[in-house]
Amino acid sequence: MKSAIFVGTYEPAIRPGVHVLEFDDTTGSLKHRGSLKGIEKPAFLARHQNKRWLYATGETETGEVWSIDLTDDALKTINHQPSGGASPCHLSIDATGKWLFVANYTGGSIAMYPILENGALGVMSDFVQHTGHSVMPGRQDKPHAHSITIDPSNRFALVADLGLDQVLIYELDLTHGKFTSHGAGHVPTGAGPRHVAFHPSFKWLYVCNELNSTVTQLAWNTVDGSLTAQQSWTSLPATHTGENAIADIHVAPNGTWLATSNRGHQSLAVYSVDASTGVLTPRGNVATGGDWPRNFAIHPSGAWLLAGNQHTNNIGVLTATAAGELALTGTRFDVPSPVCILFA
Repeated sequence: MKSAIFVGTYEPAIRPGVHVLEFDDTTGSLKHRGSLKGIEKPAFLARHQNKRWLYATGETETGEVWSIDLTDDALKTINHQPSGGASPCHLSIDATGKWLFVANYTGGSIAMYPILENGALGVMSDFVQHTGHSVMPGRQDKPHAHSITIDPSNRFALVADLGLDQVLIYELDLTHGKFTSHGAGHVPTGAGPRHVAFHPSFKWLYVCNELNSTVTQLAWNTVDGSLTAQQSWTSLPATHTGENAIADIHVAPNGTWLATSNRGHQSLAVYSVDASTGVLTPRGNVATGGDWPRNFAIHPSGAWLLAGNQHTNNIGVLTATAAGELALTGTRFDVPSPVCILFA
């Protein structure tokens, strides 16, 4: 079976920056289907549930969010809005498909937009500026909102702020498009939370921490919208002595394993997940077929994993078993500076 894959990059507006690829889940092969230029650094993507629209961050100092028409793979922009802060780096769409959310990394802020009937983004309906800092000089002197994820109940937004060492929780008003502060979950001091992933049971949330290369498990209470930190695990083998920065995290569709990407060690750290407790057991590290694996995606079947290697301008293709045994296929597909991969 063949399916579409969307790739966001750090390419300038004068070059194609958003790509549509075709993935064959029988052979693991990729081929190019289309691309779009005109957006500066369209780094992170989110696809609308109706499959007709795609949204992208313009990760610049001024900060933009873009809407894209996907009709017949003939990509064309619909409109764009200011993101409210510098370096927007992550997007989410709520379950109703009526609201888009953005996290501004350098700006340390989040924003919310209505999605209009033609897929365009309406004027920003709400904006929240984070304040505070944590302990690491140069990286945690101020807030850095690195991702915004909507919980499975569609009632809360969870924002991993690398500068604050917190996963901030906001209750959502989806009638008026507003955020209300609802507390936070905490990771170890100096960890630097970046991205989060829910377990399919919705009992646990896993956070990949960029600054200390760990994964933290938090219990998620879907009734009252609270997070309770439980424990953390390293993403690196004991023999690694160089620098490293975690980038992305995903739980397999069957919930039995998860992986996080290491930029520096150039690997995926893989863990088994205990079905009763959510506790992780490290399974080791697997190479991604390139340098600086910033983002990756697991196929909906759980049988494939695609890793975007930013510095070597390629996507590595790996097979995956139900238990989380990963292996490179040797397939390498060239894409300039891939920083987001999204299965359709």
